[in-house]
Amino acid sequence: MQRDLRAKGNRHSRMQRQVFAVLRPGGVWINQGPLLYHGGCGGPQLTSDELMLLLERRGFDVEEQASRFCVYCQDDSSMCRSEYSCLYYVVRKRAT
Repeated sequence: MQRDLRAKGNRHSRMQRQVFAVLRPGGVWINQGPLLYHGGCGGPQLTSDELMLLLERRGFDVEEQASRFCVYCQDDSSMCRSEYSCLYYVVRKRAT
C-alpha cells in the first residue's frame, strides 16, 4: 500500500511541494478540481482519501473537504455538457 500510494501520488507531489514552498506557515490553500489531473489519463489515480493523506504527510492540516459537481464544457444552445465530480478542499500549512 505504501509503495502504491507513493507511485500514484507522484504527479500530485510536485504541485504539493510547490504550493508548500510558497505558502507562509499558517497559509491557506483552497483547491477545487477533478481528481484526474493533466497527464494522468490512463494511469492509476489517487482517491480523495489518499490525496488527503498525502497532503497531511506534506505538512498541511485539512480544514474542509467536499465533493462537488462542476460543469467544464457546455454549449448553452445544446443539451450536451461535460460534468466532473470534483474535490474541493481547504488545507492550511502547519506552523512547524
